Amino acid sequence: MDHSQHLFIFLILHAPHVIGYFNRMITDLTAKHITLTIADIPVSFTLPALFAHRLKKTLIPFIVAGKKPQARITIEILTKRDKAGKRPIVSDLKNTLQIRRGDMAFAFDFRKMRGNLRIVPDRFVFNAFLRLFYSTLLPRKQGFLLHASAAVMKGRACAFAGVSGSGKTTMARLLPARVMLSDELVALRKKQDRFYLFGTPFWGEFKGKGNASPYPLTNLFFLKKGPAMSVRSLDGKEGLPRILRCVLYLGRNRETVLRIIGITEALFTIPAVKELTFARERKKIRTWFVKSGAAG
Repeated sequence: MDHSQHLFIFLILHAPHVIGYFNRMITDLTAKHITLTIADIPVSFTLPALFAHRLKKTLIPFIVAGKKPQARITIEILTKRDKAGKRPIVSDLKNTLQIRRGDMAFAFDFRKMRGNLRIVPDRFVFNAFLRLFYSTLLPRKQGFLLHASAAVMKGRACAFAGVSGSGKTTMARLLPARVMLSDELVALRKKQDRFYLFGTPFWGEFKGKGNASPYPLTNLFFLKKGPAMSVRSLDGKEGLPRILRCVLYLGRNRETVLRIIGITEALFTIPAVKELTFARERKKIRTWFVKSGAAG
C-alpha cells in the first residue's frame, strides 16, 4: 500500500475532523470584527466578511474605532428561516438573555458580557436584533430605547414621544433642525446626573443614517394634535405612565422593569417632561421651535 492509499484511508476515517478543521480555518480567514457604538456602548461583533460588508453600508455612523468593547458577540449564519416563528420571544433573566425568532437565535451572558447570535444574513433582521438586544442592555446602563423622534439645535436635543400615529414623523419632517437623531426610536441615558439623547440606526419613514454622538436632553415632549401650539409641564403622576408606554422592552424581568421606572422617575427631577399640542402647519411649528428655545 503506497502513501497515497494511506492518505486516502486516513481522510476517510477522520473526515469529520478534517472538514471541521478546514471550516474553522476558512471562517478565521474570512471573519471580520466590527464594533458598533449605540448610546455610547461599544459592542464588538465577529462575523463573516460578506455579511459585515452588507451591514457596514447602513451602520457607518455607528462603527467607531478605538473604543474598548463592553460586550462581544459572535455571529453564525443561518441558512434558512423558520416561517412559523415570526414573533420574538425574549427571555431576560438575572444573568442571561435569550432571544428567539424564526430568523435568529441569541444567547448572552451578562456576567461575561459575551454572546452568540445565529441569524439569517439580512440587514433588516440584524436591525431587529439590535433593537431587541439594546432594549434589554440599556436599562443595565441607566438608559432605555424610547419611541420618539428627536432633533438637535445648538448642540442640544429634544424628543417628541408618542405611540404610532401621534405625529413623531410629522414633527420630524416639519422641524427646522439640522440634525435628526431618529424619527422612530432614540436612546436615552442618564450619565453623571445628566440625561442625554443618542441617535440610533432605527428609523421609520425617514430612513436616515443616524448619529452616534450624545446630546444633552432639554425637553421630552408628548405630542397632541390641536388647533394651536401650546406647552404644559407634566408631573410624575401624569407623565410616568406616558413614558413607560413608549419604552421599548419586550422582556418580563422585574429587575429590568424597576430599572426603567427608576430612570423614568429621575426625569421628573428636571423640568423636561411636557405635553406639546401642535397644529400641523410647517410655518407655525418652525416659528415656535426657534422662538421657544425647545432644544436649547
